[in-house]
Amino acid sequence: MGRAALGGDRRGYTGGVSAMWPVAWREAWQARWRRWLARRIPPSLEQVLSQRNIFIFPTSFGAFYLLVTALLFTIGLNYQNNSVYAFCFFLVAVFVAAIMPTFNNLQGLKIRCKASTVTVQGRAADVVLYCTGGARERFQLLLHHNPVSVFDMPPERRSEVHLSMSFAQPGVQTMSAIKLHSVYPLGLYRAWTWLSFSHTIYVAPRPRRVSELQQLIEPQGRAVNWQYQDNEERELREYRQGDSARDIFWRRAAGEGPLLSKTRGVQPRAESPQGLIDYHRSQANLHRAKLADLCYWVLHCDTLGVPFGLSLPSGEVPLGSGAKHKARCLQALAEAV
Repeated sequence: MGRAALGGDRRGYTGGVSAMWPVAWREAWQARWRRWLARRIPPSLEQVLSQRNIFIFPTSFGAFYLLVTALLFTIGLNYQNNSVYAFCFFLVAVFVAAIMPTFNNLQGLKIRCKASTVTVQGRAADVVLYCTGGARERFQLLLHHNPVSVFDMPPERRSEVHLSMSFAQPGVQTMSAIKLHSVYPLGLYRAWTWLSFSHTIYVAPRPRRVSELQQLIEPQGRAVNWQYQDNEERELREYRQGDSARDIFWRRAAGEGPLLSKTRGVQPRAESPQGLIDYHRSQANLHRAKLADLCYWVLHCDTLGVPFGLSLPSGEVPLGSGAKHKARCLQALAEAV
């Protein structure tokens, strides 16, 4: 009985190992492929496509094309028909000649990416790729992202491709390789490459209000507390590129004269303490909850246009305002995770 039980365990163990082997093989192959790809296409801020990093192979339609050509050639052999021979040679010549146009549609393409992007957990990060095709026009370029982007590139012009990326966890994230391919012009071949960028995405924790602003700031002077104005109380100024459409004074836009925009819509109400938003003063108990608390007030103060700064265990961000200052604070929060 004991021997039978031992034999049963042995059969179960062997089956478990055999079931695990395909997964291990697949993981080992994928790891080897990633290492080879990293050596072949090292990460950088700019990728220039050439014969070193462009791969080309027949598509399924190309394989079917070859199969039909082979069947026609077999028919020509059976019936000794010279017209069928000539037609088969023509099909093979087209198949071979299609290699270079497909390859040239990607060759020489330059794609550049910024060094970093800052976002907040739960919000999509907008990563912009700047593509330059030189003097050659490019057609039907497919960038495999969610969703797939299809674009053409006119000659001597720069195109921008926006990629939306979301991350479930905060912190410092790296951008994974993205596949770019094209089957232009005949669909017989697929030319593709992997775009590997040394692009860093800083994801700040999801904002969550725990403390009040007065509790987080150690007074270091006097600043202004702000409140929103009604639309009728807002002043007008000259239109600036980037102003929101809802801030444009449309009644003036219908007449003559320059286009005007309404002010940001804030006015001074009362004075409040000015200083750095302090990590150690947060009422949250956990580390990440403290960072989420600070992230909430960073976004809130930036919306109101109030100067703010950060005091974190890893360092301080001095007082400031504006989009660059907000990005610097969010980056510090992401690095503190």
